[in-house]
Amino acid sequence: MQKDMTLLFHPTTHTTGYGDAQIIAMQQSKITAVADSRTLTSAIYWTMNLSNPSNTIQEALATIQLPPGACVTRATLWVNGKAEEASFNGRELVQKAYPLTAAARRDPLLITSTKPGQIDLKAAPVLAYGSLQLSIGITAPMNVEDPLNCTVTLPYIISSNMKGADTEYHINSEQRLKTNSSQSLGPASFHYRKNQS
Repeated sequence: MQKDMTLLFHPTTHTTGYGDAQIIAMQQSKITAVADSRTLTSAIYWTMNLSNPSNTIQEALATIQLPPGACVTRATLWVNGKAEEASFNGRELVQKAYPLTAAARRDPLLITSTKPGQIDLKAAPVLAYGSLQLSIGITAPMNVEDPLNCTVTLPYIISSNMKGADTEYHINSEQRLKTNSSQSLGPASFHYRKNQS
């Protein structure tokens, strides 16, 4: 049985502002996903390179929509050019620790679930005229539509104080991929279809 995967993606530009927060420049946004048709899951890694065009210290803020049934399984922040893995802890403890760590300029990255399917991201400090790189790891199930068709939806930004680069998508699979990029707005998704042969 040969399997095909069809990638249907719709680049998202849902950067609509985040209150009174200053704008952070998104220099690069890249989503890399590994689709596994055997386990019907995907591993998604979203890397963002941010910079602060102002002469004051800023904080990067975003609300992100996750794929249905997905969870954040990893978070990485680059500190002095070195990737530092985040640790997981209870919501109350990390929310208390974040402002203290940010005030001490110890490079915190905070990801909290705000409601089902959504997360809030906070990263600080983004130093004056400085940069910051972070990555979020997400595991998501494929939605089984029928025995031959499944779909995975990729995460996207609902609102943020980040502006700039469109997201690049790199989807890896052992199956053949087809793409359709004719639409430019909305959540990104990829779709695979099992063909009987």
